[in-house]
Amino acid sequence: LYSVSFPWADKPQMLFKIAGKFIVYDFKSNQVVSTLKPKDGADNEDYCAASGNVAYTIGNNLYVNEKAVTNEPEGIVCGQTVHRNEFGINGGIFWSPDGKQLAFYRKDESQVGTFPLLDINSRMGTLREIKYPMAGMKSELVSLGIYDIASAKTTFLDANDFGREQYLTGITWAPESDMVYVQVLNRGQDHMRLNKYDAS
Repeated sequence: LYSVSFPWADKPQMLFKIAGKFIVYDFKSNQVVSTLKPKDGADNEDYCAASGNVAYTIGNNLYVNEKAVTNEPEGIVCGQTVHRNEFGINGGIFWSPDGKQLAFYRKDESQVGTFPLLDINSRMGTLREIKYPMAGMKSELVSLGIYDIASAKTTFLDANDFGREQYLTGITWAPESDMVYVQVLNRGQDHMRLNKYDAS
């Protein structure tokens, strides 16, 4: 499988994703500008056109290019979808417009119960357990980290409007890459606040 995109409006370049590699090709000079291959096992890949870096996950942890951003134990998941894909959430990696910082979800589901699912793809059917917060039981605890590429340091936002069991949605960077906007929703989903955090 491969894909082709044109993420640069001001450059005669296209981005290929083929054989696990991100290849930038300049069709004016007819040359490959750069090639970047994430580590084996990479998932949730997100290429940043502004910086030429790629963020991705392996298992429960987040990487940028070859560097591990997180090193979490079992039960902590970084850089992936949270809140059961609700509220339009379909990813856990958010590049700043200038490509110098990366916001990401950190999900602590260590207290969440497991739920069995039947996998019908195997001939006899097999059970696979997933973490699922049943009504009235412990929910996942989500936080938002900001990783700075230059310093390789991560800062977690102090989003605690409704206690730890709340939803963080609508993650959006300001055009200048100096602020992050987060919609914070209580678990009952009847109160929401829009907060902004200094990311400079």
